[in-house]
Amino acid sequence: MTPKIVAIAGSTRRSSLHKELARAAVDEADRAGFDATFVDLADLPLPLYDGDLEAASGVPEAAHRLYELLADTDVVLFTSPEYNGGYPAVLKNAIDWVTRIDRSVFARPTLLVSASSGKGGGAKGLGLLRKTLEHMAVPVVSELSLPNAGPGVGNHPAVRHQLRALVADAAESRAGLQRAS
Repeated sequence: MTPKIVAIAGSTRRSSLHKELARAAVDEADRAGFDATFVDLADLPLPLYDGDLEAASGVPEAAHRLYELLADTDVVLFTSPEYNGGYPAVLKNAIDWVTRIDRSVFARPTLLVSASSGKGGGAKGLGLLRKTLEHMAVPVVSELSLPNAGPGVGNHPAVRHQLRALVADAAESRAGLQRAS
């Protein structure tokens, strides 16, 4: 059975470095034998999470679509910018809505990637995303922060090499989890 990976770009900007990185990761995952899917949160419009809205209208259809993609995958990869030392509200909101269906859907090997034009590479934002995911018992198996990044980062040979290594980490973690079960 072909392993599956879902790469979620945590930015809705059309020219986002993180969409570029998620697409590059999908390309590298395809080359490594994964069935890889790119998810653009801009294509899954979700209202801000609100318990009253959920009580009145239920979980939005876009959250169910994301849930179905996650439920059918072996590995999750998040690419996330850093905003003011944190990760984007659009990503947090998507996570929050999906967990209203079933938070265990995230309990699979997970990879984190960030890039920024600064020297930190988005590491502070990834740290907070990691804390959120670990609170939900998500096994974050590897992360990558890319400093001094700009347009075209996803096509840089050294970055492609690092993305291949991330995918290899995911494959190894997935195999280890299968042996343990």
